[in-house]
Amino acid sequence: AADAVQGAKARYYISACSPTFTQHAAVTALADSQDCVTEMVEAYRARRDVIVEGLASIDGISLPGGRPTGAFYAFPDVSKFGKSSDIAKVLLEEHGIAIVDGAVFGEEGDGHIHIAYSCSLEDCQRGVERLGKALAAMR
Repeated sequence: AADAVQGAKARYYISACSPTFTQHAAVTALADSQDCVTEMVEAYRARRDVIVEGLASIDGISLPGGRPTGAFYAFPDVSKFGKSSDIAKVLLEEHGIAIVDGAVFGEEGDGHIHIAYSCSLEDCQRGVERLGKALAAMR
């Protein structure tokens, strides 16, 4: 019972507030130059633009939510090619392209795929080109 009490106390302090050393790290991170944040935002914006423009060039794909503004993924509608679960499977097994079936995010996600652009700009360019070719082969 004493171990359970000690465990509960430790869990409370870990989950109720951030440890002191991480609070100090956060203050330093926020007080110092934010240049690295600006650089990263620009890098993600460039990746997003490559993905969005690449998706727009693929016949049969739409981006109902428009250009993503607060995340590092796109959620295009690919329902013209079939069920998103089938598309995800074919893309992986036949073309070596790993995407996430939108249906894993709920019923409304069916017919969409989840594409992250947390990789390099070059990988985004190569990936959207490969996706376009793979989907063209599925027509």
